[in-house]
Parts: sequence; structure tokens; C-alpha cells
Amino acid sequence: MKLTKNPNILLGVVLGIVGAIVGGIVWYFITIGTEREIGYISLGLGYLVGTGVYWGSGKKRGHQLQIISAVITLITIFVTEKFIFDYFLNQYLQAHISEYPQMVGQTVSVSFTNQDFLMNLVSPIGLLIYAIGIYFAYKICKPRKI
Repeated sequence: MKLTKNPNILLGVVLGIVGAIVGGIVWYFITIGTEREIGYISLGLGYLVGTGVYWGSGKKRGHQLQIISAVITLITIFVTEKFIFDYFLNQYLQAHISEYPQMVGQTVSVSFTNQDFLMNLVSPIGLLIYAIGIYFAYKICKPRKI
């Protein structure tokens, strides 16, 4: 099928990552600006990534492109959530600086395997919303049935 033959994988990945960066930055700034975690933004993130992969691949579709879109979206959700977690952790530490005098002028960044970060990331509704965002990315590159 012409729609799935010879996709430009490299450009698809590049444009998918560009969509991920744009979506992640928007999500981050909306979250810190509103001081509310708005997981629904991951739906738009999935759309941006999937569309970037689709356009970059030469408007091709296929299982391989679906997997690429889903993986880029998953990684971006994880990384963006970590940046958001770090931001609010540092806000908390600065607000309670009398309890943490060693933190004056310091910033903290937790690891991706930090238990508090992972527990913050895992909530039933959050996981559902993230899964839908990943599905959006996955579905955009789905081959059409004729």
C-alpha cells in the first residue's frame, strides 16, 4: 500500500521530537503558571507528537510509526512530569527555607527513579489520561483500511 511504503523514519522521529518539545514546554509553563497539574494537556501532546511523526515520515502510516509516536509521547510525559515535580519541589523548599537552611541559593533535581516522584506520577486518573494521550499519538499513524 502506497500510504505505508518507504516512510522517512528519521525525519518522522525528528518532527515527532519537535512536537514533543513544544508540547512539553507548553504543558510545563501552563502548569507552573496556574499552579495546577493539568494532565489533559497530554492529549494535545500526543496529538502534536503523532502529527509530527506523520508529517515527517512523508505523510506515511504504519505500525512502526505508531510505535515511534507512542514511545516519544511516553518519554515526553515522563520527562515533563519530572521537570514539573522539580519545579514544585524547589518552590516548597524555598517557601520553607527556615527548615532547610542548607538549601539557600540551591536548586534540587530528583532522579527519574525517586520514589516520591514516581508516587506523584502514578494515580488512576493520571495514568488513564496519559494512556489516552499515548493512544492519540499511536492512532494518528494508524494505516487506513480500504
